[in-house]
Amino acid sequence: MGAGGARVTGSWVNSTNGPAVIHRGVIYQAAQIVPTGSMMVKPASLVRRVNWRYSFLTPVPHGLRAYLCNYVRCIALSGAAGTTTAFDGDSAYSNFSFAFVIDGNGGLSPALQGHINYVAVNYE
Repeated sequence: MGAGGARVTGSWVNSTNGPAVIHRGVIYQAAQIVPTGSMMVKPASLVRRVNWRYSFLTPVPHGLRAYLCNYVRCIALSGAAGTTTAFDGDSAYSNFSFAFVIDGNGGLSPALQGHINYVAVNYE
């Protein structure tokens, strides 16, 4: 809480490239998305809402499952973009990452080529 009981709020936004997925049944984790402006994000800041978006450069095969993870938990995503409060109360001074798996087994031809993984973290 700030002076006079006012809430101190903010947000950070960042993105990374998505991974290439070359085999079904294998979990592919993207690079960590780190807080930007981390000098402003205090370790005591708490997440309230996270917006996400991911995209691929090649057509997505049937059976893709996507997850968004932080240091505490991973949540299944309902689609390529959305908003969640599942991380509410977790530290906003935390990296996020996406993970992808395609149901089944065997190689993909062509490989699923990741593009952009994006998060916007609202905190107080």
